[in-house]
Amino acid sequence: MLLQHFREEILSDHNSVPVAINDRFQVTAAYLEVTSDDVFKEHPPALLELFMILTQRAEIKGVRAATIRLVRSHRHLIDDDFRNNPECRENFITLLRQSHGITHQLRRMNRYGLLAKYIPAFGDIVGQMQHDMFHVYTVDEHTLNVLRNVRRFTVPTFRDEFPNCSKIILPLQKLELLYLGALFHDIAKGRGGDHSQLGKEDAYVFCQHHGLSEQDSNIVAWLVQNHLIMSVTAQRRDISDPDVIAGFAAIVKLDYLYLLTVADIRGTDPKLWNNWKDSLLFSLYNSTKQALRRGLDKQVDKSELVSDRQKESLALLTQHERPQIDALWQQLDDDYFLRAIAPMRLHGTAMKSSIAI
Repeated sequence: MLLQHFREEILSDHNSVPVAINDRFQVTAAYLEVTSDDVFKEHPPALLELFMILTQRAEIKGVRAATIRLVRSHRHLIDDDFRNNPECRENFITLLRQSHGITHQLRRMNRYGLLAKYIPAFGDIVGQMQHDMFHVYTVDEHTLNVLRNVRRFTVPTFRDEFPNCSKIILPLQKLELLYLGALFHDIAKGRGGDHSQLGKEDAYVFCQHHGLSEQDSNIVAWLVQNHLIMSVTAQRRDISDPDVIAGFAAIVKLDYLYLLTVADIRGTDPKLWNNWKDSLLFSLYNSTKQALRRGLDKQVDKSELVSDRQKESLALLTQHERPQIDALWQQLDDDYFLRAIAPMRLHGTAMKSSIAI
C-alpha cells in the first residue's frame, strides 16, 4: 500500500479525471478505486466485483492505495451470508472464465486476505510449509504457481515453452474446470489423512455451491482426487506395457489430467521439471490417447505389439544385418521389445546400431 501510495503521489498525473465504470467503481490515472468509502459496507459483493473488473479491463494497472486499505478493513464482511450470496458466487466464477488476468487477480486476492476468507479451506494452507525433498514453496504459493502454469498454456506468447500442452488446451471448452482443479488440488494438505480424497470433497461442494452442473462438479472433484496418478504411473510403472496403459486409460480424463500434472510438477520447484519427465508424461498421454481411440475392449495384444515393433525396427536395417539380428532377438524376451525398442524407433535411423546391442 505504501509503494502504491508513492506511485500515486509522485508518479501519477494529478490532473487525471476519474472515469466511472459503474456506481461503485471508477478509474483514476489507470488505477481502480471505489466511488465512496461506504461502497463495501453498502454493497459487500463489491469486494469480489473489484477483482472481476480487473480481469475484464487490461488497461487498469492496479488498485489505488486508499481502496486497498478499504478492502482489507472490510474483510470481516465475508461470512457465510456473503458466500451464499448468488452475486458473490457469480462474480467468482465469472472471474475464472475470463481470458485475461486470472492468476494476477487471485494472487492479489491472496495478498489482500480475501481468498482465504472466501474459501476458508484455502485459508488453512496460507503460509503452510511443505516438509519434503521437492516442494520449495508454501502450499498456497505452490497452488497459485500451478494455476499460473496452467494459464500460461493458453497464452500465445508462451506457446514455445510447452508446445504439447498449448496444443492440447486449445480445444477445451471449460477451462474454469481445470483452474478449479488447480486451485483445490492441494487444499487439504496438513489436515491429516489423504489430502487428495479430502480435497475432492471440498472441490465438489464448492462447485455445486457455485452452480456448476453435476458433470462439471464431478470432473473437478475427480481431478483433485487423482492429480497424482499420472505422475506416479509415468515415473513408477512400465508405460510400455499395454496392460498398464489399458488400466490407466480406463480411469482417466486425459486432457485435463495431463495439463494439471505438468503444471503441478513444474510448480513444485523450478529445477524439478526436466526433459525426462516431459518425455515420460507425453509418452503416457499418447499411449493412453491411442488406447481410448481403439476402445478399451479392443486393446492391442502384447504379442501383436512385439511383432509390430520388430517389423518397424527391421525396416531401419540393411538386408545383410537381418540374420545377425534374428539370432540375437531369439535370446530376448518380450519385455525387451516393449520397453527398449519403442523409444528407439522414435529416433529413426540414428538408432540403427543400438537396436542390435
